[in-house]
Amino acid sequence: MTVSVCVPTYRRPELLRKCICSVFANEVRPMEIIISDNDLGEDSAGVVAGLETPAGICLRHIANVGHSVQSANIRNAFQAASFERMVLIHDDDLMVPGGVDALITAWNAEDDKVDAVYGFQYIASASGDIDLKSSQSNNYAYFRRPEYLGAQQSNLWAALVAQFPNDGYMVRKSIACKLDF
Repeated sequence: MTVSVCVPTYRRPELLRKCICSVFANEVRPMEIIISDNDLGEDSAGVVAGLETPAGICLRHIANVGHSVQSANIRNAFQAASFERMVLIHDDDLMVPGGVDALITAWNAEDDKVDAVYGFQYIASASGDIDLKSSQSNNYAYFRRPEYLGAQQSNLWAALVAQFPNDGYMVRKSIACKLDF
């Protein structure tokens, strides 16, 4: 079993290029990266077409028909995914090297017992420098710290404290595509 990485985008071609290249820094193969584009222009499609894709990675650009809100753009990417395991990352975010690999390792440790996994989030400046102090503070505040690693005792508690991040997570397609967001 492998993974689909879903990247919603809208008019940020240079950020999109950096995001896609950050996903390339993973060992898992085969992998597909789906770019769901809310822009009717050709800038994002040009970025995707101009990238040299590593062996074992399928890079697909799909344009939304007409302009839609971000949630519809995410849903479009999820529905286009070929694999049951999906990772969401937005065009203005980066995946740390090996981040997708780490999510797969965590998933495989629990196998059929999980529907989603996530890890730490890192805050970066506009230039791409990681702010470790802010990142540690953010992860601590949202209970993404060592004592909370592994399966959560209560999904409700994890949701109420906003432990689950807004992207950078892996989720089952069969569940995510049922959500009406």
